[in-house]
Amino acid sequence: MESGNFKHYIVRKLPYAIQVGTYHTEREIESMQNYLLNKGYLAYRIPEKGNKSIRLLTGAFESKEKALNFFKYLKPDDRFHKSRIVLRYIVLPQGQSRTMLLN
Repeated sequence: MESGNFKHYIVRKLPYAIQVGTYHTEREIESMQNYLLNKGYLAYRIPEKGNKSIRLLTGAFESKEKALNFFKYLKPDDRFHKSRIVLRYIVLPQGQSRTMLLN
């Protein structure tokens, strides 16, 4: 896939993730990211379009049902009370028109 030839890159194999939360400071996101990593979960950041917020996601699932199974496992932990199932994607910085989804 050559850069610039596609407006959207689509995640085909593992399109779903759990959004743990949206954070505004490095301290907040680092704390939760370290918590997830220490529990053995994949944790990654995605910047929000148009502001300085950062979304923290965990997991990568091939179906919404598989994401829901993991979500049910996380939900009893109070740290995950604002979690939800989302499609994984990155919105590029202002001035760039493409939306790029993670591989």
